[in-house]
Amino acid sequence: MMNSPTAANFAQEPTDLASTRALCSLARRTAGIGLASLLLLSGGCGKREPPIRGKASDPAVSLRCVWKPGFRYHLRLEMEEVSDSAAAPDPSEMGIHRVTFAQECMVTATNLRRGDNVGLDMEILSLAMERVKGTGVALSFDSEQGGEAYDDYGYIPVLQNLVGGHLQFLISPDGKMLRATGIPEWLARGMGDMPARAPGPKAPRSRSRITNAPPVDGGSIPTNAPASLVRTIIQAASAAPPAATPAKSRSPVPTALRNLFTSEYFRQMVEFSFLPTSPVRVGQEWKSQGDTLVGRNRFQFAATGKFPGWQQHLGTNCARVDVLGHLLASGTPARTNAPPQKEALKATLWIDTQLSFPITTILKTEASLPASIGNKAQGTNMVARNPAKSIQQNVTLTLLEATPTEVPSQP
Repeated sequence: MMNSPTAANFAQEPTDLASTRALCSLARRTAGIGLASLLLLSGGCGKREPPIRGKASDPAVSLRCVWKPGFRYHLRLEMEEVSDSAAAPDPSEMGIHRVTFAQECMVTATNLRRGDNVGLDMEILSLAMERVKGTGVALSFDSEQGGEAYDDYGYIPVLQNLVGGHLQFLISPDGKMLRATGIPEWLARGMGDMPARAPGPKAPRSRSRITNAPPVDGGSIPTNAPASLVRTIIQAASAAPPAATPAKSRSPVPTALRNLFTSEYFRQMVEFSFLPTSPVRVGQEWKSQGDTLVGRNRFQFAATGKFPGWQQHLGTNCARVDVLGHLLASGTPARTNAPPQKEALKATLWIDTQLSFPITTILKTEASLPASIGNKAQGTNMVARNPAKSIQQNVTLTLLEATPTEVPSQP
């Protein structure tokens, strides 16, 4: 019988599997995102990958995944992105920029009164980020760990403020994200730039600022000061305030985090990609098309999925799905006769068919971006030019636990 990753099932795991899961969890939190992905790919901490079982004559199985109302899902996303913008060999590797990021969240699924849509409430439990350019570490932070941290730009206070925030999503019956709510407000709170309340109109002053004599309606202000001085003061008071002098250097934090935490970023966490719409048998393949996020850009893909069989993964007998495909040039329609590009896509999913949810999803993509014209630098007429660069991105989404929101009472 297949086990779902609920609290009760965790308690029933064999000792070696429970220990393996604990060690892997500790490794994720202490050795970084790269090691965690390596452990997931290898199937365990130092253990050989379990065999894949099943035969084509077995009954077909549905690999459809859904958010079940009344369940709470504890998820962890880990992402590593390496971009190389060096046009020529660079001994100092300053053209290489590596960003690793991790997020844990608790997602509660609820029924909605209208239609079959599902509402999701996502609470941000923890955030971690590391930014490295060349060989220099510009940022190293994990909200779950104390101790030493590095921050050359001011990310840490903002990331700390983002922990504990809530976001809402609306999911259609076929698993598509219809709406994302609360992202701009969440980011604004984290950055401390919530719109200030507009001040009310000020009451007119009853006396002149130049003299204590009350102003005369429709006339000049009585004063003993020279007329030229009065004119100068009145002109200065009525003139528009001078424009703010642009800062020579501004923090990149607001732009970087707004570019990261978009609705498309969260789409990859709440939608299920690459899966067949009909039940499949062991060894069966299918075609899939769609789009995926690589860096800050969305690429369309054409891929082939395969159900090679059943495999033990993190203590659960899962249906394994292997996906191979290619990305299409930006703006190219995803059509089957489109020529393959240099960009590549590879994914592996382990699905708990009883829970109808992926235990782990690993997605690897490689893409290239051509040189482009950027925006004008603030306060200048200079236009920045974005160099051509290649991007390698690894994303791992793991279900740590799934529990019902209401535990039935014992008879």
